[in-house]
Amino acid sequence: MNSILKKFEGKPAKIRVIKIIISYGLSIKDGSIYCNDIEIPFASLARVAEVDQRVVKELAEEISSDQFLSKIFSKLRAAANMVSVASELGFGVIEITAKDPKEEGIVAAVASIIASAKLSIKQVIAEDPEIYEEPRLYIITDGQIPGELIPKIKKISSVKSITIF
Repeated sequence: MNSILKKFEGKPAKIRVIKIIISYGLSIKDGSIYCNDIEIPFASLARVAEVDQRVVKELAEEISSDQFLSKIFSKLRAAANMVSVASELGFGVIEITAKDPKEEGIVAAVASIIASAKLSIKQVIAEDPEIYEEPRLYIITDGQIPGELIPKIKKISSVKSITIF
């Protein structure tokens, strides 16, 4: 990720757009922006990023003409994030903030505790610390999280906070 952001050092508007593109899983192909197979107007993305649409268009063209960047951005795909609908589907959600989000083993440790309660994991979403100011880890399970798991998860040394919903 750093190698991508370094190419746009000193261009905060473009960096803001790139972070949005990556966080939404949008792709860039032939100077256009897509959410999977749906083309996204430059103006729509510009509004969200609070930049002029010319910045978005220029960025899309720049990425498309760069062999390294094009190879990356053309392959991005959007995926469903089930966090906001989990409760309606009878799933549980654990939201974790790590002391150091780059530390290894957080997902494995939490997954082990969840497995010990005979719950399956439906989805794991780990926000990238280079994109989000305070990244979170979301784990969606096939049932509600039993209360006795909370102290076990809190004991994991790298866990700063935990929310169950």
